Amino acid sequence: VAVVLRGQVLRQLDELPQALDQYREARTLYRDSGDRASEARTLRGMGDVQRLQGDIEACLASLTEALEVARSYGDRPGEAAARFSLGVAHDGLGEWQAALDDKAESLRLWREEHNAVEEAGVTASISVTYNRMGQGRDAVRHILDALAMMKAAGTPDSEVRTHLNNAGVIYATAGEFETALRYYEQSLSMGRRLNLPVAGTLNNIGFARYASGDVSAALENYAQALPLFRASRDLVGEAACLRNLARARAQVDGAAVAVPRPSGSAGVSTTGSGP
Repeated sequence: VAVVLRGQVLRQLDELPQALDQYREARTLYRDSGDRASEARTLRGMGDVQRLQGDIEACLASLTEALEVARSYGDRPGEAAARFSLGVAHDGLGEWQAALDDKAESLRLWREEHNAVEEAGVTASISVTYNRMGQGRDAVRHILDALAMMKAAGTPDSEVRTHLNNAGVIYATAGEFETALRYYEQSLSMGRRLNLPVAGTLNNIGFARYASGDVSAALENYAQALPLFRASRDLVGEAACLRNLARARAQVDGAAVAVPRPSGSAGVSTTGSGP
C-alpha cells in the first residue's frame, strides 16, 4: 500500500518516471501475493501515468490488462474504472468512437452499481468527447445532464467546478460566449473559494471576452492568468496565455487578427473515474 501511495504522490507532483517505477514495483508485489484487486488498481495508475507521459501504446496495454484482471474476479467497479480510463486514452489518440464506446460501457457499469457520482463524472467526460468531435448539440446535452446529476448526487465542489469550466468551453466552441462566461464565472468563483488553481479558467474567460469584442477585459484576464501559470510551472498553459495576450494586444494596436478557437486545453477535464 505504501508503494502505491508513493506512486500517487509522485504523480501529483508531476514526477512521472519515479511514479511509474513505484507503480511497477507495487504491481509486482500485488501480483506475486495474489491480490488481484490491488493489482488492477495499480495497473490503472500505471496507465494514467503512461498517458500523461505520452506513451499511449503502453498506456493502452496497462489499462487493457487492468480490465482483464478486474473481469477475472468479477470486480465491476474496477472494470468500469478501467473502461473509463481506456476511453480517456482513446480521446488522446483522436479515436472518438472508441472513446465513446469505452465511456458508454463504463457508464452502464456504474449505473448497475448505482454509483451516481461516477455516473455523473463519466457523463461529463462523454460531453468532452462529443465537443472534440464537433458534435456540439450532443456535447451540450451531456454536460447539462451531468451537472444536474452532480447536484443530485452531491458531487464535491472541487470536481463540479472543473465540469462548470468544461461547460463554458463547450458553449464557447459553439460561439455562445455569453453562456460560456456564465459557466466560467461559476467555476472561477468556486475555485477561488476552495483555493484551487484558476489560471485555466481565467484564460478561458479572457478568450470568451476577446471573442465577444471586449478586448480590454480579455487583457485583464490574461494578465491575471499568466503569473498563475508561471507560479505552477504550467508551461503549456503559459504558452497558450502568452499567445492569447499577443493576439489581444495586436487587436488593440489595430492589427487585423483572426478570432482564435476556444482554448479548451487549459481547462478541459478528462477525469471521471480514477484509479
